[in-house]
Amino acid sequence: MIKLEGIGSGISMQVGNNAPTVFPLADDIKATELFKALDFHQGCQYKVECGASGELAPGAFDGFCGLIEDIVQGINKISDSSDETVTKLSGEESMPD
Repeated sequence: MIKLEGIGSGISMQVGNNAPTVFPLADDIKATELFKALDFHQGCQYKVECGASGELAPGAFDGFCGLIEDIVQGINKISDSSDETVTKLSGEESMPD
């Protein structure tokens, strides 16, 4: 389960029982930070729960939720694929910052 919630001027993302990662909206979000926060493991299936936007503009929060939902949909498809596909993707060069 991935829980998203607006806090102050950022978004908190908690994956399972891991400590939440906070993405301040004033900073650029790097793909590597997002990937690390997702804590991807082979065979994982994710579900996104979008909480309250808090003090954030609903459009900004909804846009981030939509992005995470799209990413999760792709990850879930990878997890549903054969082990060969997942191994190939895991073995490719790591993502640049």
